[in-house]
Amino acid sequence: MSTDSRSEIVLYQYPGDATLPSISPPCLKVQLALRKLGLEHEIVDLNPLQAGRHSPTGRLPALRIGPDRTVADSMAILDLLEELHPGRAPFGATGAERTRDRLLEHLVEDTLYWRGLSLRWVVPEHRARLIDYLLPRPSPIKLFVRWVYAPSLVRRARAQGCGRHSPTEMEARFEEVLDLFQDSLEGGPFLQGRSEPGRADLAAAALLAQVCVADAQPRVEGLVRQRRELTGMVGRVLDEAGIATPLAEAS
Repeated sequence: MSTDSRSEIVLYQYPGDATLPSISPPCLKVQLALRKLGLEHEIVDLNPLQAGRHSPTGRLPALRIGPDRTVADSMAILDLLEELHPGRAPFGATGAERTRDRLLEHLVEDTLYWRGLSLRWVVPEHRARLIDYLLPRPSPIKLFVRWVYAPSLVRRARAQGCGRHSPTEMEARFEEVLDLFQDSLEGGPFLQGRSEPGRADLAAAALLAQVCVADAQPRVEGLVRQRRELTGMVGRVLDEAGIATPLAEAS
């Protein structure tokens, strides 16, 4: 099945702002993958109330390919894109290198993501600044985000474990993983010292770029900016996709 026509690939995502095309790390990761693959696609921005109409899990991102196939979850989406387009060799990894790339991608999705989400949504001042920035005017959707959607994210973060720590402990645990990724850049511009970005680079860049949104997390942003090799990698991944990095000053 050909998927190169714009009408056949639709990405349902949470919207972005003036700095990033989506303020959701998983949604931005899928955008980066689609751009890297050179696939024409349509983007539909949704709010949390609308997500269930277009995603089989009620969560975003969700990718529709053709008239009747929709996949949710960023890792499952990238798996599908690789399956449908094997000849494009989008991420350039084979054998043991591919295995390490997937392990690092899981480290982003299963550890760095939750530590970042906890800092973004569990810390009250971060959560309040982000909501007021994204939804500056009173509206029903702002009430929904403040009183339903945000608390659901807080509950998920606490159930996962990261959200149970103090802000200081959250920052220390976030730093631990940042150092692992910075160490993995030794010897090259991308993770594992590679000359081309892999899926883990896309996932890490999509997440770390978010620390600049709305100046909501100044201390967390500072932790990322201190690691110049890491911010440089983020800038290179976004630059390949035609996106200006909000971390440009530190790259």
